[in-house]
Amino acid sequence: MIILDNVTKKFGKKRILNSFSLTVQKGESVAVMGPSGSGKTTLLRIMAGLERCDKGSVQAPVCAVVFQDPTLLDWLTALENVSLVTDNSEENAKRLLGKLGFTEDDMNKKPPELSGGMKQRVSIARALNFSADCYLFDEAFKGLDDELRFSVISTVKEEIKGKTAVFVTHSLDEANKLGTRIITV
Repeated sequence: MIILDNVTKKFGKKRILNSFSLTVQKGESVAVMGPSGSGKTTLLRIMAGLERCDKGSVQAPVCAVVFQDPTLLDWLTALENVSLVTDNSEENAKRLLGKLGFTEDDMNKKPPELSGGMKQRVSIARALNFSADCYLFDEAFKGLDDELRFSVISTVKEEIKGKTAVFVTHSLDEANKLGTRIITV
């Protein structure tokens, strides 16, 4: 369960979040939407413990996070990047990458050899391999063509079934496919 109670966050004089409250129940998926600059990413960073709020309180478990841009280690292969976060077997990392469209050859490539969409799918696989109780996705599916995006979303939903998840998106189609509830920031 994630509980944000009257969270306020400012950067300089600009107030990004103003007394924002949200409860995400255990096992619930929530899609967060809003215009650029409305605080969606800041909200996720606060949930993840990467950003502190100026006022209010936050209760959240340890969450696996997928950022807008891939955060991979260039000197490791795709498979090694996915395996890095857990003691799970390499087989689970291979299974996840396979479900996200990677061939055995692709799994052995390093990030500089991968397309932007492939890098993003490696980041998604790494988060899924973490076996967290909570998952935070910050526009994790942008940059994927429609067919691939909805295939990846389907895999993500299957892998995190019963877990708490928050998805930031600008796409109403994505929000409808991802979230059991849609909120606006």
